Amino acid sequence: MKPKPAILLLALLLSACAHHGGVKVIPIYSAEEEYGHAKRLFERKKYGDAFTVFQQFVYNHEGSSLMPDAVFYEGESKFLDRDYSGAVEFFEEVVSKYPTAAYADRAQYRLGLCYYKESPSWELDQEMTEKAIEAFQIFLVKYPQSPLVPDVNRMIYACHDKLAHKRYDSGHIYLTLRLYDSARVYFKSTQEDFPNSFWSREAAFGLAECDFLQKNYREAQKGYEALLKGPDDKLSKRAKVRLRDIARRLEKEASQTKK
Repeated sequence: MKPKPAILLLALLLSACAHHGGVKVIPIYSAEEEYGHAKRLFERKKYGDAFTVFQQFVYNHEGSSLMPDAVFYEGESKFLDRDYSGAVEFFEEVVSKYPTAAYADRAQYRLGLCYYKESPSWELDQEMTEKAIEAFQIFLVKYPQSPLVPDVNRMIYACHDKLAHKRYDSGHIYLTLRLYDSARVYFKSTQEDFPNSFWSREAAFGLAECDFLQKNYREAQKGYEALLKGPDDKLSKRAKVRLRDIARRLEKEASQTKK
C-alpha cells in the first residue's frame, strides 16, 4: 500500500531536520517513491513543498539516476515560485555537472531567464541583462539542435532591445542638449551593435536630426530619404515633414544665391 502523501511529506521533513542537525538518517522510501511524490506535488503547483521533497531526495539518494532530474526540478520549483535568484544555483549545477542530461538544455535556458527576470527596466543598470545574453549565447553553442532555440533567439532579441533602448536614449538626451557629436556616437553605436532592433531605426532618424539641426541639409536629406524605404510608420511620416522643410530651405538658399 502506498504511503499517504501527508504522512510521506511529514516523514521527509523529519528526515531533513535530522540531516541538518548532524544525524544522517536512513532513507525511509525508495528513490522512485520519493521522487514520484515530489513530482506529484510539483504538478499540483505546490512548489514550496515540491522543493522540500526534491531537496530531501538529493540528500538521500546521491547515486540515483534520477539525480539530474531532481536537481533540475529544485531549480524549476524555485523558478515557478518566482524565486529567480534562488533558482540560479540549481540550474547552474545541472549544466555544469550533468551537461548531457535530459533537462540540461532547459536548465541553461532557465538560467538565462532567471537573469532576464532579475534585470530592471531599460533605463537602469543592465548588468543582469548582459548576463542573460551570455547565458543564452552559451545555450546556442551547446545545444544548437534543441527545440528551445527559437525561444532563446526571441529572448536574445528582447535583451538586445533593452540595451538598444538605453543606448538610443543616451543619444536622444545629448541631441536635446544640442551636444551633437556625443549624440552621434550613441546613435551610431545603437545602429552598429543592435542593427535588428526597433531602436536602430530611431537612431537613424536621430542621426538625420543631428545633420538637420546643424544645417547640413544635404546629409540630412539622405538620412530622411533612407527612412522612407522602411515601413510607412510614424517615423517615416516625420521624415516626410522634415524633407518638405529641407526642400523649402534649399530653395530659399538657392534663391538668395542668385540674388
